[in-house]
Formats: sequence, C-alpha cells, structure tokens
Amino acid sequence: MEQTDAVETPSVVAGWFAVVGGIAAWMAHLTAEASLVGLVCQHPDLKWTMHVATAACVLGALAALAVSMRLVRTPSAPWQFVGWLGVISSLINVLLIVLEGSYVIFIRPCG
Repeated sequence: MEQTDAVETPSVVAGWFAVVGGIAAWMAHLTAEASLVGLVCQHPDLKWTMHVATAACVLGALAALAVSMRLVRTPSAPWQFVGWLGVISSLINVLLIVLEGSYVIFIRPCG
C-alpha cells in the first residue's frame, strides 16, 4: 500500500482554520500595530515589539496556508475547494501583514 500526504477525511476545524486563520492573523496584526504605535512613539527603543508582532502573525498565516495546502490534496472536491480558498486567503493575508509590518521602518519619535 502506497502512503500519500492526502488526508482522507479532514476535520471541520481544519477547514475553518484554513479559510479564516490568515484573516484572523491579519486582524490581530492590524490591532497589535495600531495599539503599539503610541507606545513606540513615546519609547522608540520598543520598536522591536512591532517586529515581533509582525513575525508572529506571519507565522500564524503561514500555518493556515500549510493546513490549506494539505486540504488541497484531499480526494474530495468540496475539501479541495475549501483548501484553495484557504490558500488564496492566506497568501493575501501574508502579503498584507508583511506590507503593514514594513511601515514600522518609517515610524519616527513623536514631536
């Protein structure tokens, strides 16, 4: 018997995480960055916390992408659809998180 990476019957939790995991990571990043900008404005030496938030949220979105890629390889067409939806969603959200995280470079101490 040949062993493959295909999942026979994925869980509903995996399907939900594949589709909304990247979105949740992006929303968490957006909230964290908005919350930290005032603190970093007053204490510029804490700018690293914004980089940590970006890295953690990118990892969360990449985890959702990994689950999505696994769902794409299932033999069931509905699960493949959920997997491709998750792939598209996760890739877009990784790009959004990285784009938002790049603005940290331009933060200057407040006036």
